[in-house]
Amino acid sequence: MLGIFIIGKLGRNGTSQLPAPVGVFIGTPDDKKMSGESFDSYNEGGRISESNANEKNLNSNYFKELVLDLIKLYESQKDLVKAATLITDIDELVAKSGISALDERWETLTLCLANFDCEANKFFDMIATVSLEGTKHGFENGNLIVQLLTADKYWGTDNVIEFSKAVKYVNDGVQEKSDKIKQAWQEIVSCDGKCKERTTLNLEMIELLAKD
Repeated sequence: MLGIFIIGKLGRNGTSQLPAPVGVFIGTPDDKKMSGESFDSYNEGGRISESNANEKNLNSNYFKELVLDLIKLYESQKDLVKAATLITDIDELVAKSGISALDERWETLTLCLANFDCEANKFFDMIATVSLEGTKHGFENGNLIVQLLTADKYWGTDNVIEFSKAVKYVNDGVQEKSDKIKQAWQEIVSCDGKCKERTTLNLEMIELLAKD
């Protein structure tokens, strides 16, 4: 769509500000509940998910583990025993959180998992929700993952403004990261939303960010 981006700082002042996430990519799967709300209703300063005492005990490692387990589940759907084990583990993790946004998104994903053949975008929705909630608990790369998936959502669409904001945020953010993360981002940019490895490349970068 926009060709190849060169990794390097973008912007006039060399700083990166988080663009407001948009659309219905994240949040409750209940369309009636979300009527008139946007992606940024879960952003800092917006609506905070309901929680119980368990949420106070969460830290960045919890959200990293959940993201990594979701990636494993996506890749293991055809192995019913492994998938069933991961589903059980993830269900326990989600229940532990006491975060309603995670409960709701997980419920939607499990419906998709009924045939053990769920598409990547459903997993990306869950991963983005986990990452955004994680930013409230010290998950430093949570916003990078959210914006990476926002860029993927709008890659090749007419929504060039939100796409560009997300690309700029990720491109700026990876400058302080490892060479592996920079390379993973460059491969996504080179793919330009068109290559058959598009999903795999995004999952690989998300995994690197979760382990960083």
